[in-house]
Amino acid sequence: TADLALDRADLLENTADLLLAISAAQRNRRVILLSARISPGQWPQASADLISRLKSAPLQTMQPPDEALLRGRLRHGFARSYLHLSRNVEDYLVSRMALDYSEIEQAIDKLAGAAADRPVTIPVAREVLGLSDTEDAYIPEE
Repeated sequence: TADLALDRADLLENTADLLLAISAAQRNRRVILLSARISPGQWPQASADLISRLKSAPLQTMQPPDEALLRGRLRHGFARSYLHLSRNVEDYLVSRMALDYSEIEQAIDKLAGAAADRPVTIPVAREVLGLSDTEDAYIPEE
């Protein structure tokens, strides 16, 4: 039995299998990492036994990103792509991007891909991300 990571565990329809996996992990001294949008006590399809076991497990709540985290992710992403991020471009992006982990990474990837032969300036960011000076947030295309 291996360690297990399960994303969006709150959306599972058959939580009996999760209960079995938790039991197997305990017997075999393995680890299960679950992520969910709501706490286990709010899972409508979970049995009382599953909720009890999950409530006894360590729980970590992740806060949504804030402006400081957005700035840090932009700086890290640009450095990872060997790109220079000027303060004015950073300020422009921070004022227009949504505070969402996946959207931040998607924007960094788009800008890195488009910047292969040119510096990332405000006009480049505006063009690549489809921003305008009147928009409040970047919404990536699905």
